[in-house]
Amino acid sequence: MLSMMLDHIDRHAEDPELSAVGLALKFHCSQRYVHKLFSTTGRSVGEHINGRRILVCTRNLLDHAHRHATIAEIAFNAGFRDISYFNRLFKRSSGLAPREFRRSMSPADSTR
Repeated sequence: MLSMMLDHIDRHAEDPELSAVGLALKFHCSQRYVHKLFSTTGRSVGEHINGRRILVCTRNLLDHAHRHATIAEIAFNAGFRDISYFNRLFKRSSGLAPREFRRSMSPADSTR
């Protein structure tokens, strides 16, 4: 069941309502059972969801097709509801703020 939940997170991470409660409803089990399953991974349900969302944002910040989208638009489209929270998580994950990350990865700014 854990693998089905992880797959669901991968496919629906952009849903801002995605949570342990939502997974419990979707898979007809208790919220406690969802947390118990995820405890075997060493990461909480929220950490899995946010990790997937950060990955989506990272890809979109690098994607030329999203170059005109604001960082807030990218974060909100990935399922984040709070831009400050997104900025903190992104910086914790990549070591750079989203704006710095985007700037440092931009081919126009690269001198290599």
